[in-house]
Amino acid sequence: MNYSFANFQILGHLGSKPVVKDRVMFLSIAKNVAWTNKETNQKETRVKWNKVTVFDTNPQFKWLSANLKKGDLVFTEGTIEDTEYIQNGVTKYETVRIGHEVNLIPRGADNRDTQK
Repeated sequence: MNYSFANFQILGHLGSKPVVKDRVMFLSIAKNVAWTNKETNQKETRVKWNKVTVFDTNPQFKWLSANLKKGDLVFTEGTIEDTEYIQNGVTKYETVRIGHEVNLIPRGADNRDTQK
């Protein structure tokens, strides 16, 4: 029997307060990527943005939507799903990250607790 799956794990900072529409929360998480430029031997960095969707069926939904704020360090994991939809007569394809587990990582003076 063949099994296949697509999962993700992201550790990064929220770029904005979560956006909640109806029963869905959208997170924008920044992940820093660092490397050494082979030509200049200088360290370079770039920010990559990851969008994660969390549904209200997640037991953490209420707490997360009320307590997460811009700049918070979060660890999230979940599944990757491909979707398609029609917009203005054109079929569009999109890869969506569905967050099943979202954890606030306490840090610094704020040191907030997480809840499950």
